[in-house]
Amino acid sequence: MLSQSQLQIINELRSEQYNLSYEDFRRTWLLFDPCEGGSTDVENVENCIRELLSNVQVESFSPYKEVLAEILRGNSHASVINVLDIATLLPTSADMFIKYYDADNDSETSSVDFLRIWREHDLDANGALDKIETSELVSKIVRGIKEKYEESYGLKQRKFEVNPALLNNFVHELFIIGDADKNGLIELRELAAILNVEKNFLDICPKKLQQKQLNEIFAHYDKDGSGSVEGPEFLAFVRDVIRIDDKPLSRLTRKESDVNAEELELAGSMIMGFVDQDNDGKLDKQEMGVVMQKKPPKLIKNQTAFIRLQRSFDQEENQ
Repeated sequence: MLSQSQLQIINELRSEQYNLSYEDFRRTWLLFDPCEGGSTDVENVENCIRELLSNVQVESFSPYKEVLAEILRGNSHASVINVLDIATLLPTSADMFIKYYDADNDSETSSVDFLRIWREHDLDANGALDKIETSELVSKIVRGIKEKYEESYGLKQRKFEVNPALLNNFVHELFIIGDADKNGLIELRELAAILNVEKNFLDICPKKLQQKQLNEIFAHYDKDGSGSVEGPEFLAFVRDVIRIDDKPLSRLTRKESDVNAEELELAGSMIMGFVDQDNDGKLDKQEMGVVMQKKPPKLIKNQTAFIRLQRSFDQEENQ
């Protein structure tokens, strides 16, 4: 967090009277980050700030330059300055967070958040995201990153307005990279690769669970502390159950081995059929323990493998 004097100066610079356009920021930033890695050496901080502020119509940028350099030096990691830190402290548009969202150092997505995001944006519940749904998803993710950086500094939030053309171009590139089967849709396993979802939490669990370990597992998925696992929490647990003992997956290969929406729904129904004795559509800790001890995962994995095989036959017939 910034001191009161630093906050006053930075909030003044980020007020509505000043604006650093996406084009000006990007053109200047490339002088210090020509490879577009999302960071620059801390030794460049003063020259970088001076060049960036030259695009902002302020009477004198000396006080801003001094405060910005002080803040960024104190917040630097491994002698580099992150582009999103600079973009947050300057009066820049949200477009910078579209272009450089990968520069977010905490970009790994929890499995529960991943399934919550999926449910919120698969509006027609067809098991895939079209380009309109994906655009809404990207806007929300970028808004969240921007707000997180502003909150980390204790800054007032600037308006979130993204250039539609830039957003469309970003989504187009996302489909080129993420739409592995080129069907014009982003499926669940493809989105998992794009969002860099955390590793399978259940892979670290021993085959014979103690109560303490079961408590840790349950707490991992019961994000809201309600005492039951339901909705996205339950789906995140199911997704990890299916993938128990799978080999570690990289971001590039995860989309080939991860779970799709149809497989997830089937596995969820099977698990509820095994253990949900009170038919409330939720898992309590005892029921989760039954899932982990009885090992229905093996049957579930066989069923989902059959679905994948059937889908591959269907695709070959349609070609």
